[in-house]
Amino acid sequence: MFQKRHVPIFINSLEINFEELSKLKSIFEADLDINRIIDELTFYSGKSIKNGQVLIFFDEIQACPQAITSLRYFYEKAPNIPVIAAGSLLEFVLQEISFPVGRVSSMYVRPVSFLEYLNSIEKSHVREYLEKLNKDGSIQIPEYLHKELLHELKKYFLIGGMPKAVAVYVKSRDLSKVSIVHSDILNGYYDDFPKYSKKSEWEVLKTVFEKIPFLIAGTKIKYTHIDRDLRIEKIKNALSLLEYAGLFTKVVSTNAKHLPLNSEAKTSTFKLLSLDVGLLQHSLGFNWSSVSPQSDLTDTCKGKFAEQFVGQEILATSSASLRNNLYYWCSTKYHSDAEIDYVTAYNNEVVPVEVKSGTRGTLKSLTEYEKQFEPKLSIVFSQRNIERMKNTLYLPLYLAGLFDFKKTI
Repeated sequence: MFQKRHVPIFINSLEINFEELSKLKSIFEADLDINRIIDELTFYSGKSIKNGQVLIFFDEIQACPQAITSLRYFYEKAPNIPVIAAGSLLEFVLQEISFPVGRVSSMYVRPVSFLEYLNSIEKSHVREYLEKLNKDGSIQIPEYLHKELLHELKKYFLIGGMPKAVAVYVKSRDLSKVSIVHSDILNGYYDDFPKYSKKSEWEVLKTVFEKIPFLIAGTKIKYTHIDRDLRIEKIKNALSLLEYAGLFTKVVSTNAKHLPLNSEAKTSTFKLLSLDVGLLQHSLGFNWSSVSPQSDLTDTCKGKFAEQFVGQEILATSSASLRNNLYYWCSTKYHSDAEIDYVTAYNNEVVPVEVKSGTRGTLKSLTEYEKQFEPKLSIVFSQRNIERMKNTLYLPLYLAGLFDFKKTI
């Protein structure tokens, strides 16, 4: 979150991590006199904050709720001072305090996308090449590059897009160290649950958080599948809180006839995506040694990772200022189990998106969808190279982040 105004060019910054520097909480807990707060921050940092050329960054702000409330007074009484705030499980705290609506703009920071990952491993030239490709399916990617990108995508499935995991891999090129990062992140979530929720709630949160990875992607959620021993209302509340905190995203069923997609959504029918494919595979304890170099990534872990990846990439292209939902379609015809992995908006049209095996997958569901809705474009992500067949565009998985889905509604 950040103050809702134009941020001037600044020459310096002040970072305060409220978990590492818990003593500074007292600055905000005394009262919310913004002039006093600025004076004390100036004294602490030795930086001239009042001139507006110092960017203040409050990290792990959830550990100091009064600092969240202070953002309102920075906005109203010190409008020249730029302030950015970030935190983990921040939404847990926002339920308990008065949030400065209208004074603060929120941005949803998503995991590093595959294209951004290419930049981090010094393959920005490959990203630039991919971004210049025509999206009409008229040109295939050279076979050597296609194979190289599939190899990198397999590594990305393991590493994921959590910034620290990517950074550790870039520095060490050691995947075992990435696994340690994943463990630390997940354990951090577990440790934070009791800090920001009642004991009766955090035990349910922990149970739901542990079981959801096994239901990710391709599975319509039934609350009894999560835990038969818990009351459905408790599971619903825990799931809503975890979704609100960004740890999971709902993929909601929609009739998919017109835009906006949420106008025909059935919020009671949904699937789930994890925050990140790297965290997902770690949570499942997936054994990558069982995956041969020739394996189709759309078949790996029964297709979970490929479907998770495509959904994650669609979200990565969405507006950072919106808490976007994803949508999917399932047939309402009797005896039909047809289902489209995602339906989204592209060029102001509803577009079905399927994730299928490039070698043996069938497209019965897409055929049924196309007969019913006659879309101008259908997209199929697989391991095969680029190909166009009438209105169906076949694309390799790694291109999922090339489409501008910012108009997804």
